[in-house]
Formats: sequence, structure tokens, C-alpha cells
Amino acid sequence: MELVGERLIPAPILATWQSLNDPEVLKSCIAGCESLEWTQPDTLAAVLAARIGPVSARFKGTLKLSDILPPHSYALSFEGQGGIAGFGRGSADVSLGEQGNQTLLRYSARAQVGGRLAQVGSRLVDAAATKITEDFFSAFEKRLGVATAEATGNTPAVFGQPHASAPPRQVGAAAPKAAEAVRPAKGEAGVDRPTVPAKTAVPANARPTHAGTPIKLVGERLLPAPLFATFNALTTADSLKPCILACESLDLVRPDTFTTVLAPGVGPFKMRMRGTIQVRDMDLPNSYVLAFEGPGGSKGAAHISLFEEGRQTRVRFALHARVRGFLGMGGSRMVEAVSKILLKLFFSAFEARLRSAAAGRARGSGQERVLGK
Repeated sequence: MELVGERLIPAPILATWQSLNDPEVLKSCIAGCESLEWTQPDTLAAVLAARIGPVSARFKGTLKLSDILPPHSYALSFEGQGGIAGFGRGSADVSLGEQGNQTLLRYSARAQVGGRLAQVGSRLVDAAATKITEDFFSAFEKRLGVATAEATGNTPAVFGQPHASAPPRQVGAAAPKAAEAVRPAKGEAGVDRPTVPAKTAVPANARPTHAGTPIKLVGERLLPAPLFATFNALTTADSLKPCILACESLDLVRPDTFTTVLAPGVGPFKMRMRGTIQVRDMDLPNSYVLAFEGPGGSKGAAHISLFEEGRQTRVRFALHARVRGFLGMGGSRMVEAVSKILLKLFFSAFEARLRSAAAGRARGSGQERVLGK
């Protein structure tokens, strides 16, 4: 089964993205959805009661997000079990594009079913999936349309009644200036009609100050190298740069400070992000703090601790940050999910580099022993 389509959502791209990642919004728009909640930063657990032709069942499943690029796209894999009714599994790609104050959402989904569901027939399953998708988007568009109208002050009509309109303005009557509207009339004592400072007009296009999206990541990794070798690699630009995804440069500008340029891209689109990393509170070789500042005023700190375990080293980290600007648009869960993916890629590359270095040292020792005969 395959579903491909697009919908014009009546809300800006950021509001659409946030709603697509809000379990409460999604639950209210999915017919028969009993529960939908985050179990991990990139995984949702769902319980859904559905009927497809003669088969009705209560499905329990998971939805896992990947390839997340807020607020423009992500991939979704899903799997559900309905007991004797059968199972369903598949994947979907979702992309969002700005269309003025609206969002063009495109989707492409692929799925397969088994058990009694497969016996119903593909035509009936396809028809049921199409109706479920149509009902979801109808409810989703309605919910976002109402939310957008309320946010802009354009309250929709209630039970068919028209909006309450402002009183008509008299022809030829000039609107009083702000300062004159609060100034005492002539001949009146100022004590009776105090002068009230006029409010400064707020530009129509003024944007609210974004305090930043808070994120927190805590974890550990067992690395295949002794304590000192691991510490040296973790604090050396030449070792770190090849392991950081899309790292264009990482330079030591002071004994305790690095500057970095990241250039992540998707297809033909690429952006360059500059930042600084400062090493603080170093307790060689057991712990240190990395304080960093990035695009849009994003700031944070990571506390790193190293523990020797034989010929290996256990690295524990606790990262706290506040992400601002474009990067913070996806919300805490999305930013944390993306950060976990980046950390996983970093440690995989870093471990491979440590193993390669250890193998090189072993080969060098073997050659020395042969030459020493």
C-alpha cells in the first residue's frame, strides 16, 4: 500500500511543525486514537481502535522519527500489532514548505499489513487508509485554522453569527493623535486630568523575544583506549574535527578556546554556522567542562568525566543548553532527538579513530620487534 499527497495547511510553517510534533494535537485529530505519548525523544507509543471492513481491533504500536530537519522535514517508521486482527508496519516521509502564511505539507507513505487485515483485500485496506488520512488532515487543518485565527485576533464566527464589527468612523473626522488623546483639556486643572504618557506603538511585524529552547542530554560511552589517550584525543582539534558531522573547521585560537564552523546541508541547500568552544575547570585527565556558544545566541555547557576501566575509558557527559534562532524552532524534543543522533554519529566515528590509532601503534611495535632481531 502506498499513499502520496499534499495539503495546504492554514498556519505558518513553525506552528505546523510544532503541532505535528505535539501528541495532544495529533491524538485529537486521529479518529479512534486512545493514547499517544513520547516514550523517548524520537519515539511515540500509540493505542488506536480502528475498523477496516469486517475487521475491528485495538492496535498498539510505536512511531519512530529519523532524519529530522526542523522545521522542514523528517522520516517516520511505524509498527502496530492488533492481536488476531493482524499487524501493520511501514514508513513515511514528510516535508513542509512555506506558502506565505500557510504551509504546503507533502507526504509519501508506504505500508504493509498481515494477518486477517491482509485477507480483507488491498482495495478495501487502501480505501480505509485514504479515509483515515483524509479525516486526519481535515481535523488537523480545522484545529490549526482556529488557532491561527485566534492568534491573529480574527476570531471566527460562532454558530454562523458574523463577527462583531467596530463602530463606523464618521466621514471627515480625524482620529486624535496619541499624545492629544491623553492630554488634559484647556481650562481643566492638571490634578483632575493627569497627563498619562502615551504608549509606544508596537510595529505590526515585531517578533516576540524567543527565550530559547532548553535541552538536556545525559549519557555515557565506553571507549576502546586508555585514559590518557582518550583524554588527549577528546581535547585535540585534529582528532575531533573528522568525527563531527559537517565540521568545516575547528581551530585552537587560544590555549583554552576553539572556533568552529559547521556546514550541514540537505541536497542543494547548505548553511554555515559559526561558534566558539571554551575548555574550563580542567582536572587532567579526569574531567573538564566545555562551554559553547553558537548561532542565534545559543549557549550551553557540557560536563565531561572520564573513568579508567582497564585498557578502556568510560566517558560520561551531561549537557545543558538553550537553543535560540532557527535551530530552536523545532522544540525541545526535536532538538534533543537531533542532538542524540549527532552524538551517536560522533562517538561512532571517534571510536573508529581510536581503534585505528591503536592498530597503528600495534603494527609499529611489531615492526620494531622484527627489526630488533
